[in-house]
Amino acid sequence: MLVDIVDKALRSRDMLQAGQTVAVALSGGRDSVCLLHVLRRLAKEFPFQLMAVHVHHGLREEADTDETFCKTLCEEWEIPMQVVRVDVLQRVQQTGESVEEAARELRYGVMAKLIESGQAQRIALAHHQKDQAETVLLHLLRGSGLTGLGGMKAVRLPYIRPMLDISTEEIDVYIKDNQLVYTEDASNQDTVYRRNKIRHELLPLLQQEYNPEIVKALAQMAEQLQAEEAYLEQQTPEEASERLTISWLLGYPDNLQKRILRKWLRQQGLVQDVQQVHIQQILDLCRGRTGRRISLPKGLTVYRSYDILIIHKSVPCRSKQQGFPSFQMEYLPLIEAQKQWDSQMQVPDLPEEKWLCADSFAQKPVWRTRRAGDYIVANGGHKKLKEFLIDAKVPREERDTLPLLVDGAHVIWVYGYRISDAVKITENTQQVLHIRRKSNGT
Repeated sequence: MLVDIVDKALRSRDMLQAGQTVAVALSGGRDSVCLLHVLRRLAKEFPFQLMAVHVHHGLREEADTDETFCKTLCEEWEIPMQVVRVDVLQRVQQTGESVEEAARELRYGVMAKLIESGQAQRIALAHHQKDQAETVLLHLLRGSGLTGLGGMKAVRLPYIRPMLDISTEEIDVYIKDNQLVYTEDASNQDTVYRRNKIRHELLPLLQQEYNPEIVKALAQMAEQLQAEEAYLEQQTPEEASERLTISWLLGYPDNLQKRILRKWLRQQGLVQDVQQVHIQQILDLCRGRTGRRISLPKGLTVYRSYDILIIHKSVPCRSKQQGFPSFQMEYLPLIEAQKQWDSQMQVPDLPEEKWLCADSFAQKPVWRTRRAGDYIVANGGHKKLKEFLIDAKVPREERDTLPLLVDGAHVIWVYGYRISDAVKITENTQQVLHIRRKSNGT
């Protein structure tokens, strides 16, 4: 019986503890209604507290009807419920994400706030066996490695998926036996979305032409790969800081290098959207096959500085009124600066920290945005700042708000890009300006 399977999953996989509050992500569709009904039956026996959260995406005309349905259902079942409205299209415009990606990120943001506020300790998601099969295929087509082919985890606290081992046929039987009513989301039929295309076209083809039990087979494969991945993860060396020593990384076999990089990126907060191509780009950077920086999803950038990889999140300045990042500036003799470097004449080249020759400053450098007549010294000569920004492919919308450290019209640091050749430290430098971005206002 479906209830027994969910009960067993909750207990055997330690999904939650007695007395905790579980928030069910309730869309009003078949799967989430089924999960809410099952957990309602188990709540007193376990025991745990139950609530529901409905995210209104504002994308469909039926969205208001779905919200009303969920409210009515929770009132009838005496389950506390929250409704949160999000603006998916606005996020798409701001981030460039697809509608699917933006909606997902906003949903998870809502769930995270529930956890942070203490209103819930667990978020129950209604993914089932077929969802798992679709996810595995989605990741396979994207070129994912072992982690991606392992699909979704039943437990990734605070998120739990008690129905991950349950088939759609079992859900249909439960819905019918308990005479449950639910809403239909017409967008689930739209094959413009890749997951829907897999659901309605690829999976049926595989079932009909290759393996009628393909859904079960993919789900079982995912479970096996998750177990193997967990073991390999335990054996993978790690580097928890934002900096990773390249020579240390390259001392491991090729396949282990990729695992180390994936683990490092996850520790820096990049959980989703890491593809094999990104890992290979970073390895090429380590081996000197590309430039000195790699752009990653979510606004992250990986830099190379000598034998060090550094990862940081770009924080663009969107308007002049928002101000610039805060920096600490210090003047010191070259001999004192060299004591802080790994090698006396290897000047550190870090994204948020610079060491500049201060001997030729005409005035004290200040931060501002660009003005007519600004220039930078690059490739042996003066270059108009406008030309440099175009050549550096700085987005047009960022050029007027880009932070610049200037000495008069001489731009000595285009923040996020490069310093002027005229302020590079040489063996003849006497005075050094050490400038670094403050972290957390300190």
